[in-house]
Amino acid sequence: MELNNVANNTIQDLQSIKDTVNLNKVNPNEISNHLENNSKAYLLDQNIPSKRSELSNNLNQHLTSIGKSQIQISNLDKQSNILSEITKVTLEITASTSPEVTADAVQPSVAQLMTNYNNLTPKIQLDQDPDATSTTYFDGVLGAKPLSVSDITAAVEEQMKLVKQNTQVIHKQIEEVKTKAINTIGDEIAKNEAAKPFKNIDFGKMTSDFSSASINNIMGSVALTQANAVPVQAQKLLV
Repeated sequence: MELNNVANNTIQDLQSIKDTVNLNKVNPNEISNHLENNSKAYLLDQNIPSKRSELSNNLNQHLTSIGKSQIQISNLDKQSNILSEITKVTLEITASTSPEVTADAVQPSVAQLMTNYNNLTPKIQLDQDPDATSTTYFDGVLGAKPLSVSDITAAVEEQMKLVKQNTQVIHKQIEEVKTKAINTIGDEIAKNEAAKPFKNIDFGKMTSDFSSASINNIMGSVALTQANAVPVQAQKLLV
């Protein structure tokens, strides 16, 4: 009987809700206008800045710096390969039975290689001495006709030295940034250890402090907690 009453009441409640909300009277245009007028209420602001910790920001800066340095290393490797190609071409000229003819034939290739080399130079940013006169750059006249094998060879050797030197500088910078990143992580670990509510405890040392020998050593300075306690009995309790 009770179950029938509950079922009947539930059916009546559902019918009441159905009568109250008439879906046939719902205007789709009103829903569309409501969503359009209140669209900002349903959007997630993608421009909310994410709050990062100081550790996260520092590590992000270090990783960005290392990434830029690795790109510069890659560009220096490309320059080194170009220098090798120019050297190969100059060897072809000197080994030729008609050096002048060969030089004229390979001149466009040499000029293009030097242009490619020069285009990579702006992508390599180093803290150089402003008074320095040597740069990783070929003179435009060097690749023009007529080619001078001796001048090209001397220029290539000079550029090889500069590329090697710049590569060493950037590798040193990368190691310095790595060291800073490791120190940053170490400082953060030390900071967290100091802020921990529970400290690491050497239970072995603490237990040895309560040995019989240790208690006997300080027995004369032990303050009795009970006014009427016998000193001998108090000492026995400690030992």
